Amino acid sequence: MDTIGISNVGAEVEPAPVLGKMRRPSADKEQRIVDAFLKDLMNSSARRSSIVETALKAHRQYCCIMSNKGPSPHFVRVFDPHFFATVSSSVASEAAAILASPNFFAYEANGATDDMLAQSFSEAARYHWKENPNSRASIVSMLYQSRLYGTAFGCTFWNQEYRKTGYWEETQIPRQVPMIDDFGRVQFQQVMDTQRQFVIKEKKVKDSAWFKTLNFFNCFPDSEVETVREGRYFIYRQPRTLEYVRNMGKTKQWYPGIVKEILANPSEFTGYLVDDAMTRQIDAESGFNVGGGDTVDSENPLIDTYEYYTPDGVATIVGNRVAAYREGYLTGYYPIVQLRGHMVPGEFWGMSDLQVVETQLAALQHMHSAQATEAVLNVYRPFICSDPSANLAEMKYTPGAVWRITGGDVNALRQVPADTSGIQVSQALSSEFRSRIDVAIGSSDVSRGSLPTRSQSATAVMQSTEKNAQRMGPRIIALEDDLIVPIAEQFRSL
Repeated sequence: MDTIGISNVGAEVEPAPVLGKMRRPSADKEQRIVDAFLKDLMNSSARRSSIVETALKAHRQYCCIMSNKGPSPHFVRVFDPHFFATVSSSVASEAAAILASPNFFAYEANGATDDMLAQSFSEAARYHWKENPNSRASIVSMLYQSRLYGTAFGCTFWNQEYRKTGYWEETQIPRQVPMIDDFGRVQFQQVMDTQRQFVIKEKKVKDSAWFKTLNFFNCFPDSEVETVREGRYFIYRQPRTLEYVRNMGKTKQWYPGIVKEILANPSEFTGYLVDDAMTRQIDAESGFNVGGGDTVDSENPLIDTYEYYTPDGVATIVGNRVAAYREGYLTGYYPIVQLRGHMVPGEFWGMSDLQVVETQLAALQHMHSAQATEAVLNVYRPFICSDPSANLAEMKYTPGAVWRITGGDVNALRQVPADTSGIQVSQALSSEFRSRIDVAIGSSDVSRGSLPTRSQSATAVMQSTEKNAQRMGPRIIALEDDLIVPIAEQFRSL
């Protein structure tokens, strides 16, 4: 098996998917790879722009980071965390169901595989999974991304990692011992003394199948098909530091000539290969200093790298250059796993939870803002002053609670009337919108048991639990088919 060895000693280095042999393509083939890559990158960027916009909206909604731009009829903008609770509860129940599934890394014997071999595959996969400290976190991350963005991507690979470790090593030191033979002559006999010595060496600390979740915003798939495996390409973008580039040259995973060019003049390899406004916006919110101009850190710039997967192999693209190329895959196909939130028949992209409840969620935010506005008007009831000569700064009242208007009577000062019935109305509507969101996503607080039912009837609790179970049944099947089985099959191939 041709695996990739990574030296991860005091530097930022990530392992790559296990691939075929590393080859240096000819100049003509390298140019064809770059031309095809730029064409596919532009095509994928155009097709995913609307998907990414919705994903960014869902991310901000989940974190309650909403834009306050634009006119608003409310004095106070309040954002309800109900969407956060529904997504978190759904992910928690799905993660528990996956990790407790009896089919989790369970291989079945077929005509070419006997029971003992299938059992050994299952035990090996479970062992590697338990050895990975981030395995469960990777699954949870994929579930979150599928719920928030509609689609999530992961990658399997064989990980060989070396680190400098200290340990006691036993060494044999020869020593000459004088002895007298039977004839009275002195002879020397060599004996070995065992001595323990503390040494520091590079030692392999990881050597097994591995899995990681990819950043959804950095994935550029071929969305003209229904699944990743059917696609003509898959592109993953990742800004890398100069230290990473240097280590890729040391471990001979990138061509030495390209590494020397990047280290000598990194500014030529920064910036975007495709002018994608959405990518620039994501980088700005993420803090990436990629893109050229004043945003580039001259001391430690980030190099924009792309992994370009095609049926023939994978090429690492840096600044319109091929930094590495490997032919074929040991798994036989892209080592990419795709998981969708809500399946849309015939579509590549899945539907996120936000797309399902966006209308109800916007109305719920509106009602919370209305409640806050009504509370402010009742607790800090403002006054209206129509006297142009009045000094509002000298009025001892709550700051901002005195409004000046023109065209009124002199010395007129009256209190703004407020009605408390608006709070009760908005509370009733908020409760209704929450129920609609619970029904749409199937993550009711009642069915989770975190809140008592608003109804006194035990039938209401039973019906809520049954509805949730009906939604989770197909979801668990989809999780096993799209996540558990592909990971297990790729682990077996590795």
